Amino acid sequence: VNTCFVIFPSEALGEKADIHTGGMDLKFPHHDNEIAQAEACFGCDQWMNYFLHAGYLTIEGCKMSKSLKNFVTIKEALQRYTSRQLRLAFLLHPWSATLDYSDQTMVEALHAEKLYNEFFLTVKDLFRRTPAGVDSYCKFQQREKELNARYMETKTA
Repeated sequence: VNTCFVIFPSEALGEKADIHTGGMDLKFPHHDNEIAQAEACFGCDQWMNYFLHAGYLTIEGCKMSKSLKNFVTIKEALQRYTSRQLRLAFLLHPWSATLDYSDQTMVEALHAEKLYNEFFLTVKDLFRRTPAGVDSYCKFQQREKELNARYMETKTA
C-alpha cells in the first residue's frame, strides 16, 4: 500500500478520523496495511473508527474496470436514462451489496419510478378531492387517543 493513502487523508482530517470507505476488494490487505502504517506513524491505537466496504459495481455481471474496457460513464448513462432513474437504480440496492448495472437493473428502476409516480399522483388526486376546511378533519376519538398515548410512551422508553 502506498503511504499516500495514509498521508493525504491525515493532512486533511488529522491523525484520527471517524469513517473510511472503499470497495470490498480493499478489506484485506489494503485497509489492514493502511491501519498499520497510520498507527505506526501517529503512535495511536485506532486510526479510524469505522471502515465501510461498499459492494462492487458490475456491468452485465463483470466487475467494472477500465482495464477490461467495460465501464459506463455517468454522461453515457444519462444519454439513456434520467438522473432520477439512475438514482433509483442505486437506491434499490443495499450499499454493501453488488450493484449490477444492466438492462434488467434499469427495468427495475423504471418500474419503481412508475410505481412511485402513480402513488404520488393518487395522493395528489385524493388531496384535490378532499374538502377543505375544519370540517374535513376528523379529531381523535378515545381509542385513537389511547393508541397515541401508548405510542408516545413506547417511543420515549
